[in-house]
Amino acid sequence: AFLQTAEASKANLSTDQLEKLDTFCSAMLDWNENKCNLTAHRTRDAVYIKHIADALTLLPVMDSLYDEHKARSVVDLGTGGGVPGVVLAIARPQFSFTLIDATAKKIRFCSAVAEQLGLANVKAVAGRAEHLGRQPLLRARNDIVVSRAVGQLRGLVELGTPFLRVGGHLVAQKALRRDVLEVREAANAIAQLRLEQPVIREVTEIDGSSSMDADRFRAIIILRKKARTPETFPRENGKAANDPL
Repeated sequence: AFLQTAEASKANLSTDQLEKLDTFCSAMLDWNENKCNLTAHRTRDAVYIKHIADALTLLPVMDSLYDEHKARSVVDLGTGGGVPGVVLAIARPQFSFTLIDATAKKIRFCSAVAEQLGLANVKAVAGRAEHLGRQPLLRARNDIVVSRAVGQLRGLVELGTPFLRVGGHLVAQKALRRDVLEVREAANAIAQLRLEQPVIREVTEIDGSSSMDADRFRAIIILRKKARTPETFPRENGKAANDPL
């Protein structure tokens, strides 16, 4: 299933890249067992399908947005155990990645595995998005923000958009209900953060179908930033999640 996903995603992985993904899988399982909680999945097969293959489904979107031969900067917001950021950094070494997470132990893993794999295109930063999104070295400096299962879309829009330059894209992996209620509820946040209307892409690369169950489907939501983010965003003290727009 992993190789099927890689082929369907047009990942074009070399032997060296496949070996690095295997090393990443081993490192994640080792740290998860001995050092810190990175994933609920305890087997190689589960990590390959639930994390690595899932991350590779972002490649068709990234490759369609930008020429893969031109260097681009990507923020992985809420990276956790380096997914999707480390996987994408292995698959697309010409992109530079900043991996962000509020949990310092997870960022230590990301830094360690990036060093182990020789990923010069990865930097891992511990901190809250509402603080880092105001730092001059990160605010409005990036072409893509990717995020995987990080809260509701309207909160993610507020936290992720400040990292993007005008014309950049917020790319969110989601399990959506068929009525796409979560996207409709984000309409106010999308307007206030000055993003274009979302494009919803159904993800079929994993097993040929986007369906997860009777109600939900795998989706990637793509939003383009059309104007500068107002200085009032992101709001402090967890308001993006606790008092969403």
